[in-house]
Amino acid sequence: CVGPIVSDTSVMIGHLRRIVVPQAFYKVLLRQKTDGTWTSIGFIMPNEPGNRPLMSYMVSVNDVESIAGIDFFPNLPDTVEEAVESHFEVADWTI
Repeated sequence: CVGPIVSDTSVMIGHLRRIVVPQAFYKVLLRQKTDGTWTSIGFIMPNEPGNRPLMSYMVSVNDVESIAGIDFFPNLPDTVEEAVESHFEVADWTI
C-alpha cells in the first residue's frame, strides 16, 4: 500500500483547483515467509529533497497507521495483525 500523508495544515497550490501538497508519503508491505509466518514493514518518507539511506525511513506498520489513519491489513486475524504490525525485522527484507 502506498499513499500521501496530508493534514489540515498541508500546503495547497493552484488558483482554480486547490491541490494539496503531501507532507510525506507512506509505503507498507506485508508478506508471508516460507515458514508460514507473516512479516511487515513500513516507510514514511518526507516530501522533501534528501539522500538518506532507505533504512532511515523504516517504521512499524502501526506507526504508519497512526499517522495515516488507515487500518492496512484488517483481514488478518487480530492476534496475527497485532504481532505483525507492531514491529519490523530488517533481516526479513532485502534492501
